[in-house]
Amino acid sequence: MRKPTVASVFRPGGDYVWEDVVCLRNACDDNIIGGCRFVCMTSIVDKAEERDGIICVPFKKDFPGWWGKIELFGPRAIKYRPFLYFDLDVAIVGDITKWAKLDEDFGFTMVVDYHHKRPGSTPMFIPKNHEGVTNIWKEFIQKPAKWMNKFKRGGDQEYIAEICM
Repeated sequence: MRKPTVASVFRPGGDYVWEDVVCLRNACDDNIIGGCRFVCMTSIVDKAEERDGIICVPFKKDFPGWWGKIELFGPRAIKYRPFLYFDLDVAIVGDITKWAKLDEDFGFTMVVDYHHKRPGSTPMFIPKNHEGVTNIWKEFIQKPAKWMNKFKRGGDQEYIAEICM
């Protein structure tokens, strides 16, 4: 049986360094019974390759800032789904096996930020076959400037919620 997949997104030059990706992978691996397969959508590779036990998948488009997260819904991520997604600033402090082993029937899932009462884009469960998930990429790729401008303040999470939920 294949290990569950956990994914993240990394673009160097901002607040995060590669060691943050490794740290998140280690935390996930330590807190999922049987470990996990870890995938990182990133701008640091030109083709899919493994680094430090992490499958690095290149961005198809290099959208600025948090918009890199849209790559999770794009064609290069499909073969790694379903997966559980975390931002690099998440601390895993307990068993997340149940979340990591969700199946297709669970559907696309985002949390609701209890403080701001709006969708949050970490964690997310992204199933393999889900029309809303497919539409996130299709809609965005047609007019990225439109969506980035419309959701300047709320960012990717509000865009994702509008399209998918």
